[in-house]
Amino acid sequence: MTFNAELFDRAAAQYDETPPFFRILGAKLVEFAHLPAGSAVLDIGAGKGAVTLPALAAVGPSGHGTAVDVSAQMIEFLRGYAVSNLSVLHQDITESTIPDASHDHAVSGFTLHILSDLRSALVHIHRILKDGGTLSWSKPGGPPEASDWEESYGQIFETFSRRLSSTPSEMTEEPNYEAIINSVGFDVIEQVTVPVRIPVGGPEEYWAWTQTHGARWLTDQLNPRDAVELKSAVIESLTQLHPTYGRDIMAAPPFTKLQRR
Repeated sequence: MTFNAELFDRAAAQYDETPPFFRILGAKLVEFAHLPAGSAVLDIGAGKGAVTLPALAAVGPSGHGTAVDVSAQMIEFLRGYAVSNLSVLHQDITESTIPDASHDHAVSGFTLHILSDLRSALVHIHRILKDGGTLSWSKPGGPPEASDWEESYGQIFETFSRRLSSTPSEMTEEPNYEAIINSVGFDVIEQVTVPVRIPVGGPEEYWAWTQTHGARWLTDQLNPRDAVELKSAVIESLTQLHPTYGRDIMAAPPFTKLQRR
């Protein structure tokens, strides 16, 4: 089982429940993707369907969706939806068995940035898409007004990451997106930043939210004492530096649309 599969199996029960962060941004990603009615769309890292379900609504009953995820627990949630035009596949996109040129478009919300082999993933997505097909995807980002806190948050994670014997490859530095995208055979055709502000209540609630999704990876890897120290450091940073003192999630994720050459 891969690192991401284990991580999101543990997170699945609470994932995107309070608040529905990924559902809110998933709907916005589908709007950005402009999926035509009747098209076949692939969702990579589908989770509980934050992007899958609005994508299916966009393509309509004459369209079709394929949802792919490495987490068995996430797959169980996806298979629970009574949707006739949805196929659910428990597989890693870097080892995908989906046929060549079988989908018109692809979407991926907050997934590609944590893959251990982004290039392999994009090679498979390129193979699966028809000529001229698009991939619309999102990754984390913060607004300028929260930059001081974002920098503090990043430094805290770096400090505590150094206490681990090793860091998972999925959580290392970001790849050179531009070079990889170009080498695989995609062109960037549109990029936007999508600001959102979602109330959570306060620093304790903000911390609790971080433990319901992928950001919990570090807490899971630390020993109990260091995990308590990490929580304290994050809450202190929220209290002192966050623009709303941790009462709101402030995000401005980049959305990017690629087109298959």
